[in-house]
Amino acid sequence: MKSNLYLHCFTLLTMFCNPYHFNIHDINIQRPNTEYDLDVDLAGVNSYGHISYKQNSESQKIATLDTHVYKLKPHHIYRLESAFDSTVNTICESKNWLILGRGEKPQQIITNDRGEGSATFIRKLTLFPHGKKFDIHFQVIDQENLAVVLSSKCYQFTVK
Repeated sequence: MKSNLYLHCFTLLTMFCNPYHFNIHDINIQRPNTEYDLDVDLAGVNSYGHISYKQNSESQKIATLDTHVYKLKPHHIYRLESAFDSTVNTICESKNWLILGRGEKPQQIITNDRGEGSATFIRKLTLFPHGKKFDIHFQVIDQENLAVVLSSKCYQFTVK
């Protein structure tokens, strides 16, 4: 009986951990997006990532972007960019990409030997009034050749 349980667990683990049987984008996870905070999925050809976009209190007007990438080129440097437009229609038409960092200082995502990396970015929102709405999308680019390796769909957010 126990051996059947172990075999079943092993089969499930193999199914979900094997990249030939499992695609992260096939899962529809309901995340608690609010108009102020976003959980952003990044997709590439054989790679993926995630951004947890959280705005601090209204008085600070700072957004923190905890970013994680997977299955990219090992020991490599990447940058995170965003583009937004004020026509709120969930169609991100803007190509005015802004390199994100920690305030004014550019930040890099450096992958380990498995092609995984993470970095925390900070975006100041002080120029935007409370309640301002935007469409926004993200991309991760290879710092060496500027190729887009991951990108997101279009999201809407509101400044706190």
